[in-house]
Amino acid sequence: NPYCIHLWYLYTLFFIQIIAFLLCLGYRKARKCPEISRVFQGLLLGTAAVLFVGTPAGLPVMTNLSSYLMYFVWGMGMAGACSFQNRRLLFCLIPGGMLCAVNTFAVNMKAIDSAAAQTAIYYLCSFVGVPMMILGLCALARSLEGKSRRLQWLGKNSFGIYLLHQPLACAVLGTVLVRVLPLNVGVCMGIMAVCMAASVAFPYAVAKLAERMGAAKLLQSLLGVKKMEKFPWKT
Repeated sequence: NPYCIHLWYLYTLFFIQIIAFLLCLGYRKARKCPEISRVFQGLLLGTAAVLFVGTPAGLPVMTNLSSYLMYFVWGMGMAGACSFQNRRLLFCLIPGGMLCAVNTFAVNMKAIDSAAAQTAIYYLCSFVGVPMMILGLCALARSLEGKSRRLQWLGKNSFGIYLLHQPLACAVLGTVLVRVLPLNVGVCMGIMAVCMAASVAFPYAVAKLAERMGAAKLLQSLLGVKKMEKFPWKT
């Protein structure tokens, strides 16, 4: 069912929140001793990498969890080891973005027929490209901090937007447009732009509707989505 498969991230987040809570609890205790902290991070990263590589593709829940777990563990390590004030990290966006683009065309769009080449590109993107993108985006966010009210609004409400974006942006809008429009690079880019805009507009509308209906606390209890302040249309 193409309209329901997009909800995979809800049950993935449910499990990863539990795992992340336990990992953070252990990490806070391990940080009290630098030697133990390094060993703890090394074991976590090694375990996460093995799970990422070794999880069978036929287990979609475990596959999603292993991906989230690996990037979460890497994020914990990056947050402790990197100073995102360093503007040099911004340059990570270029090779990281190029690797992710190559992975999209070679693996997702099947531009390369060789299964071995697809696997090599996929792991190169996963272990090199994505971490570089994360470093670059964190540095970009730090450099833009306090410079745009609209970006601040987006950052404050990013978790709620992520949780609520799928029903309209992907499960309905994206699925329908992909099926009814002739697909080429230009059309695909247009569909992505429309879906990204809807990803922000739909959660904002849902949160405001819940607020007007007096169900804001219920929405927050169910999804953790806090009240969204008015979007700053003017800079």
